[in-house]
Order: sequence, then C-alpha cells, then structure tokens
Amino acid sequence: MLVDLNWGPTIVPSSSCEYWCIDRHQFNSSHSCTYRDMQKRDSLHYRPALGTFQGNWSMDVAHFGSFILPDVQFVEFDRIDGIFTYYQGYDGVLGFAAFDPKIPNKPWNPIRVLVAERLLDRNLFALLLPANGADGNSTDGELHLGAVPESYTDSDRFFVTVPINPRSYKVDAWLGNMAFISYQYGYEQFNNSFIAFSLVDLPLLLPTEHANMINAAINAHAGTPVDCNKRSIFPNITLDVGGSEPLVLTGFDYVYMDGGKGCKSMVSTIDNLEEERFRNVTVFFGSVALQRWMTVFDLDEKEIRLTTRDHDP
Repeated sequence: MLVDLNWGPTIVPSSSCEYWCIDRHQFNSSHSCTYRDMQKRDSLHYRPALGTFQGNWSMDVAHFGSFILPDVQFVEFDRIDGIFTYYQGYDGVLGFAAFDPKIPNKPWNPIRVLVAERLLDRNLFALLLPANGADGNSTDGELHLGAVPESYTDSDRFFVTVPINPRSYKVDAWLGNMAFISYQYGYEQFNNSFIAFSLVDLPLLLPTEHANMINAAINAHAGTPVDCNKRSIFPNITLDVGGSEPLVLTGFDYVYMDGGKGCKSMVSTIDNLEEERFRNVTVFFGSVALQRWMTVFDLDEKEIRLTTRDHDP
C-alpha cells in the first residue's frame, strides 16, 4: 500500500476490478464474514492519479501490523479514471493525513481507528523511507506505530521540530508554518505560508525563482546530471518552519543519487501545484529529501520532528 500523508481515505482494489487492477492484490468481500457493505458509491479525486478512483464504500476488520482493527472503512475501487503515476508496486492508498485526536473523528481509516481504540502507547508514527545508497544497495523502509525507533530515543539526539498549523485538519495534510527560505544566493520571507510533507511527490518543490536559482548554482539545467562529488559544497537551503531551530537541507538532501548510476537535482517548481487545498503552500518536502531523515508525526504534540537517520542513504 502507498502511504500518503496528504490523504485521508483508504483505497483498495475490488475483486470486480479488471483492467485497472491487473497483477494487484484484490479485496474479495465474499471471503470475509465480517464485511459490511455501506451502500454508498463514491468517486474520489486523487491528485497523483491525475483523476479519480471509483468504487463502493465498505467496512471490515483489518489486520494492520500486529493490530486487529474493527470497523475500518475503505473504498473498494473497480475503476480508475486517470493515471496512477506511482501505482507501480502498490495495491492501493493508505491515508495518513493529520487529525486532532482530541476532536471526535469518524474512525474510518486504520490510523484513526488505532487512536480511537486507544491501541497506541503514544498517538504518533515514525517513518524511515526506503532509500538507494551511494554503493547501489537499497535500504528498507520502516513504519513505527505508537513509538519512535529505539536507536533514536537517546536524550542527546537533535531534532528539528515543525509545529503543525491547525489548517492541516481541514485539508487532510501535514502543514507547518513557513517563515522564510534562505540560501547562498537568496532570501525571502513569507506571511501565511506553509510547508507540506509528501511521500508521493519525489522532489523538493520551491517557488519558481528559488528553484531556478538553486539549480543554476549547482549547474543543473534541463535535467542534465550534476557532479555527485560536489554535493558537499552545494549551497545549503535553510527553511524557517516555526520551531526553535530551522530545517537545513544540504546537497545530499536535494540531489538524488540513483543507485550509483549518477546524480540529478530534485529541486523543482511548486507553481504547477494547483490543488486548492494546497493554496499558500510554499514548500513541498518530497520523499527524496525525507529519505535522509527519520521523521516523527506526532498527533498529540501537534508537531513533526526530524532527525538525520543513523545510516545515510
């Protein structure tokens, strides 16, 4: 399943899905004695699919890691009107959008059921993304529910904290306040702007002027490769995200080494992000940058915490 931080519902392929679901694990309600048909058909627009998932709302018991979750609601889709850009290798979408656990919420996806049923020691989850290393080897990803990985719990470890803006709960996203961007050749202060975090979008998305200036500084033009050996001297990008310390990105965060095959800039423009709920989002912190961090999404403390992962990809 594709975990999406900017999405709420859970979407799985139905056994009645044919052309759109070839080579996918499919949900067959006739094989479940706890299945309930919610008698509602829906069409959910999903931005990465460039279209919509169409199907019926259903409810069933779900096995999620070591947890058994009652009354999980999901859409069994039988049709995709669009192109699921990141669909290769995934069966469906698992929504992990932010919500306030102190406000009554309909527990319609696994993370909300976990919170509503008080199954977690702490209402948070921690992510280590799969990553390609400089030697061409890959590092497995990890999703920790209710706890931070033990190796990251030492008291002297440094975390960058991003307080969550309340607008996050209205738009199904994790949004922090964005105060300014600074780097070797530029600086800009923002008012009423946000930073969003994404596992679906690969690049670091910046306003066009800043994206162009960063790419010019590292000699990345029209998708041409950049010198991997110069990543240590590429300009840092400093993001004031409302916490006590800024979030500082180095060339290793925004230049991607493709399994030892070469390096390319993953800085791109955010101006094409036209979805209304992302209005006033100035920076999209994509999955390529997140690969180098262990990230904690804390619902109780209403914050995101980032620390450099123990083994750099």
